[in-house]
Parts: sequence; C-alpha cells; structure tokens
Amino acid sequence: MLRIKFICVLTLSVIIFACNSDDDTVLPDSNSPFNVEHSRKLAMFWSDALESASINFQDGGNPVQYPGGTIWTFGDTFLKDGFRTNSVFHIEDMNNMEYLIDSLGTAEVMIPLKAPENLEEHRIWPAGGIYLNQKMYVFYELIYLNEENVDKNSVKNIGLVKSKDSWKKWERVDNEVKFPFNTPPHSIIEKDNFLYLYFVEKRSGLDSNIDIYRVPSIDIENPLKYEKIAESIVTNVYGQVTVAWNTYLDKFIMCHIGDLFDDPRSIYIRTADSPTGPFSDPVKIYTEPGGLGDNFSGMFYCPYLHPELFINEGETIFVTFCVNEGNTFSNPYLIEVKINDPTQ
Repeated sequence: MLRIKFICVLTLSVIIFACNSDDDTVLPDSNSPFNVEHSRKLAMFWSDALESASINFQDGGNPVQYPGGTIWTFGDTFLKDGFRTNSVFHIEDMNNMEYLIDSLGTAEVMIPLKAPENLEEHRIWPAGGIYLNQKMYVFYELIYLNEENVDKNSVKNIGLVKSKDSWKKWERVDNEVKFPFNTPPHSIIEKDNFLYLYFVEKRSGLDSNIDIYRVPSIDIENPLKYEKIAESIVTNVYGQVTVAWNTYLDKFIMCHIGDLFDDPRSIYIRTADSPTGPFSDPVKIYTEPGGLGDNFSGMFYCPYLHPELFINEGETIFVTFCVNEGNTFSNPYLIEVKINDPTQ
C-alpha cells in the first residue's frame, strides 16, 4: 500500500514540477538494449525536509532500501548554522520523509568521527550499502584533508557501519584487518547468496575504471572473505557508479557519467544479464550543454539510480546526480527517464 501511494504522489510531482521536459537525449541506434522515450529534470521532492533540517547544501544521495523504507546517505552537509561531516535522509512514503535530526531539529551526523579523528583533519563520507540479515550496512571512507597523512594500509580508511534496530542508530564494525580496496563501494547487489560490490578505482594518472568484488552474503563483516572477480569491466569511468535490477528490462542496469573531458555533463546506462556483466555499450539517458571549468567545475558526479522510485517495474527510472559547482555548493538534482524495451 505504501509503495502504491508513494508512486502515485511521485507521479503527480512529475506532472507538476517537471522542467526541461523537452530535453530528450540522443536516441540510441537499433542495436541498443533500450530506447529513451524522454528524460527530464524534476524538482526536489525532498526540499521541505531539507529546509526543515536547516540544510543549505549537501552531495550524495546514495539509496539503501530496507523493509521500512529507503535511506539516502550524504557526504559533506552544509547547514544554515554550521557544518556536518555527513547526514542521512529517510523515506517511508511521500508523506513521511525526514532527516536524522538532533534535539533542535537540525540535521545530525549519521556516522560521527571517533577520537583521534577530528574535523580539522578528517571527514567521513558514507557510500554504498545494503539490507542484509535483518540489518542495514553502509560502507564509508575516512577522508584525510591532508593527503600526505593518508595511510593506505590503515584498517580505518574504509569502514562499515550497521543499523540493527533503527535507521537513526549506527555502529561501526570493528576489524583488525583492512578491506582489500582503497575506496568504498558505491553500489552493492545481492544474488545467489553473494554480494557484488562495484567500484570506480583509479589506476595511474587519470586512468579510472570499474572493478567488481565479491563476498559471501554471510561474510559481509569479514574483510578476509572479499575477492576481486572482475577488473576494468568498463574503462574510462570517473566519479561513482551504481547498479540496480530492472524488472521491466529483465536486466541489471549500470549508471555512470560520460568521458571526463569529452562528455562530463552526460549520464549513461548499460545493461547486463549477470551482475558481473558483460555490460552493453552505453546509452546516453541525459545531458546538459557546457564543458569543464577550472578545477573540473561543471562536471557531473554521484549518478545514483533510485529503484525505490522506479515506476512500472523500471519502465520509468529515476536518477539523482550532483554537479561540481566550483567555489559554491549545491544539492543533488533529480531526473526521470522513460525507456522502451525494443524486444517487447
């Protein structure tokens, strides 16, 4: 019932708040796994909750679904009266959504720093997560503001938190060995009692590709059980990557931005029959004019699929993404994409 109510109100918000509705992307050729009927930017349906929690700006918006709703995790969060290192937003349905807040009603930190960590030297950025074994898990990265101080061998660089009873209460999973990756996964898929974790990992220089790790579902807390099973399955991908199951296409779909220099303001989707691929050629689902400015300003990042919002089992998909605004900050943007399966 909540799911139906959520979709109906979201559809109404599409009708009322849609903008750039004529911004249809370039349609793919006949060999593409699907066609794009339209793509358009929508207003932030969570803007009232944002204002209520005294948030000016934040980036991220990575979703984790669980039986009680969906959480979105955010990195740097800038409040009207100060700064928070991260935050979390909860959606039960379109009439019940809220941020984790303190006693004053201001956005609270999802994953607090622990001594000797401190705001002068560190930040925590939550990344991908999953509901598993009646718990929610979220990976995070401990950011060092001075990169010269980074110890890549530290067990604290990449961490895992879990929530047993409520999305409002998180505890760190303590480990004596480090996870075998230097960045956190931005997407996790479960299939056949295994978890598949997707990473955009830098090689040398600006070389940045997508890798996949796997771990038995029951061993999510054990860093020694993770193994890299696929490397550079997609090349020349920057920022973040998300993967979700699309029932309408009967395929896994992968979302990422375009080439860092040639197409940094476009979002693409690929499809695959298996969580390990092979993934199809990319289909451009959304684009905006413009190029890169100083310090990569104008670049899209955090292109996150939101299966909790999908309509008609994924015939209409929703994606949030952020834009590097240079010296200013912004909030995620929301786009709706209607697709057609050419085989149906």
